[in-house]
Amino acid sequence: MSALRRSRVREIGQYEVLQRLRSGGMATLYLALRRREDGISEKVAIKVIHDHLADRPEFLAMFETEAQIQSRIHHPNVVEVEEFGTTDDDEPFLVMQWVDGASVAQLLTVLHRREAAMPIELAVRIAMEVAAGLHAAHALADDEGRPLGVVHRDVSPDNVLLSRAGEIKLIDFGVAKVRTGLRTMTGVLKGKVRYMSPEQARSGPVDARTDVYALGVVLWEMLTTRRLFEEADHVLALEAVRRSAIAPPSVYRSEIPAALDAVVMSALRAHPAERPASADELRRALARVVPGALALAPASITSLLVASGLVEPPPIEPDTDLHATSELLPSPTAPEIVVPSDDSGAFTWQRLAPLRVEPGDWVEVDSEVVDTNELPRPPQL
Repeated sequence: MSALRRSRVREIGQYEVLQRLRSGGMATLYLALRRREDGISEKVAIKVIHDHLADRPEFLAMFETEAQIQSRIHHPNVVEVEEFGTTDDDEPFLVMQWVDGASVAQLLTVLHRREAAMPIELAVRIAMEVAAGLHAAHALADDEGRPLGVVHRDVSPDNVLLSRAGEIKLIDFGVAKVRTGLRTMTGVLKGKVRYMSPEQARSGPVDARTDVYALGVVLWEMLTTRRLFEEADHVLALEAVRRSAIAPPSVYRSEIPAALDAVVMSALRAHPAERPASADELRRALARVVPGALALAPASITSLLVASGLVEPPPIEPDTDLHATSELLPSPTAPEIVVPSDDSGAFTWQRLAPLRVEPGDWVEVDSEVVDTNELPRPPQL
């Protein structure tokens, strides 16, 4: 076991590791401080590959591919990788931008427990921003201008972060596919089963439309506060994904406009050729059918995170214009989340006690590399 995992605080060059944040299928994520020459310290996230994978060339290659992809993407909706190096124990690590906030998975957990709903315009805005980040990744080219053919393959609520400042960030290209990357190992699926496209679940060829499908699943779940595939374990979920029998989100939330229903379902078509051809095409389609999503201020995300008890309220400046946020959203100081008020589809903000998010609910088992012969059981809702 590495010294990094034995010690509660460990220095890596200019970084002081503060705490372990979470452990996934391939690596562990830590919160750290970077000490700058001017004496100012700033928080970063450090991702270190697991000990038992550090000696396996295929996983080291995946880790390096993640670093190469994310270091090339300079987009406000993608977390940037700032450094790729090794610890004193020769463990590869990535230094990434720290996002102070919560994941969409954590937010959906709170809303689900409270039988609450996310405002439609806000769900659409989140999906639009993620689509913009995906399009930037899909458009990556090598130094000679040739498309790299990047496919994220793991778009899920866990991998979309919402910051305290109202930012929306896509993370974790750890299982991404690139034109020059590794071939998928026989008998292994890469990604989270419930967010795979049908072709990905069959180990077939994947392209940008695979990520469009996964983002469609995430949007469907944000709109309904339900899991799209609710099967009891990953084996049954994998079969459901392959069957691709999906009801429109309006079945579970009647106020969803028919035009939005149609866009969501277009992203969830079983055949890639019937989906939007790119993430940018999906983003533009969402903007057309829900134009109000474009007008939302970043404070709308801050408000919902505060209302859900996931972050502390930000300090209110004397000259803050609270009317700059959407009228659907509460004051940033009000711990409230949205719930249906009646059958008309109107929504009100009702005060609810803060809720501590425990492991489970929407926080998916981090199955970056899923063995189809030994699929683990996920947490139950």
